[in-house]
Amino acid sequence: YLADLVREVGRERFTQFWRSALPPDSAFAAATGMPIERWTARWQRERLHGMMFRNRVPLASVLLSLLIAGAVIAGGAAAVSRRRVG
Repeated sequence: YLADLVREVGRERFTQFWRSALPPDSAFAAATGMPIERWTARWQRERLHGMMFRNRVPLASVLLSLLIAGAVIAGGAAAVSRRRVG
């Protein structure tokens, strides 16, 4: 991200942004002439080529994880109940 920013806006403007005492969004706008949100959105479109990222876990993965966890717990409980001391 930052390397692409340096290539696009140049070292001088990037340094102006990076070393500014302004808040990051204001410093970016002052150095590049555009809001950071607009630049980032364009960067994402160009770099990710429309890939979709979701924050949801597929239901099958959740169910399989619960099944495996249940089997491990049941196996551990069975092993402990058969254990004999002495």
